[in-house]
Amino acid sequence: MRIPHVVDAASTEQICALIKQSSCTVVFHESAPSALSELKLPLGIADLVIIIGPEGGITDEELTRFTDAGAMLSRMGRPVLRSAHAGIAAVSALCAKLQVW
Repeated sequence: MRIPHVVDAASTEQICALIKQSSCTVVFHESAPSALSELKLPLGIADLVIIIGPEGGITDEELTRFTDAGAMLSRMGRPVLRSAHAGIAAVSALCAKLQVW
C-alpha cells in the first residue's frame, strides 16, 4: 500500500528537478490536449508525481518547463476544480487508471 505524500509549494526549478527524478509525472491542466483516460502511462511506475497548480493556474511558461523536464499533461474533465479539491480528485482518478483500486 502506498500513501501519497503532499508537499509544500515549490519553485519551478524544484519541481523540474523532481520531474527529472520521478519515473512518471502528470501535470493536470485545463489546456491539456488529452484527458486522463487517453493518457498512456509507462509500465512499472515506481513513483508518480502529480502536479496541481495554485489558484489562478499554472502559467504557460511553467507548463513548457514541466513538459521539457519530462512531465505529461492531462486534464481531468470538464469542470476546472479548485486547487483544494483537485489533488484529491487527481489521486483518485490515477488510482483508478492504474488499477490500484
